[in-house]
Amino acid sequence: MIVALGILAFILGSIIGSFLNVVVLRMNTGKNLGGRSSCPHCKTQLKWYELVPIVSWLIQKGKCRTCKAKISSQYVLVESGAALLFAGVALKFAPLFINGLFSSFILYTILWMILVSIGVVIAAYDIKYQLIDVRALFGLACACIVLGFLDPTHIGILSHIIGAVIVPLPFLVLWLLSKGRLIGFGDIEIMAATGFLFGPTGGFSSVTLGFWAGSIIAISVVAYQSRKGNKETPRQIAFAPFLLLGIYLVGILGFDIFARILGMM
Repeated sequence: MIVALGILAFILGSIIGSFLNVVVLRMNTGKNLGGRSSCPHCKTQLKWYELVPIVSWLIQKGKCRTCKAKISSQYVLVESGAALLFAGVALKFAPLFINGLFSSFILYTILWMILVSIGVVIAAYDIKYQLIDVRALFGLACACIVLGFLDPTHIGILSHIIGAVIVPLPFLVLWLLSKGRLIGFGDIEIMAATGFLFGPTGGFSSVTLGFWAGSIIAISVVAYQSRKGNKETPRQIAFAPFLLLGIYLVGILGFDIFARILGMM
């Protein structure tokens, strides 16, 4: 049963991921979300069998069937990423389903899938344009607030409010001192939402894990460019995706490192 839930969530995630690609690509372009998709190069309207998430891109080897132009890997990365993230959410709350708590399973699964979907949009858009869309950020904050009020650990609403204040506070000071050069204000807003979602310990765990992941990628990029003899300053690395990864690591995979440290004391 658990495996079946994971597979169904994976398929659903790939379908939702396909739609999220449309959202990212059409956001702030003046285009609406309606209408059939078309090749970005030759503008040929795509057939239904060219729109099967993940599968179509792989079968066509990342190329348009009509003009043979390369199709961005963003499509398959977002679709497969959303699929894996959705599967993780379903597996996280599968015990609720197994134990007959169907309403709780549906509630937490849907809310976390909504949060994940918004996070995918923010991450993909930030990577592509180095910007965080305000509407997506508002949606993320709303999802975090709702899940914070439904907190199954019952740490108390005051702890959630404290988390929303103190988790982003050091980075707000950094933003003020650097006048926004070292960190974006959108990142700080994500931290505030994270603090409300998890409270102080979970919030700091999430942000810390995000920093670790971001640092590893940044160091890897610099090392790779140095090895290739590229002495140019590397392009700014989007930080929002790593903060969102931290949320997933704590909320779904349970890597609340500070809570574990405090529990050992």
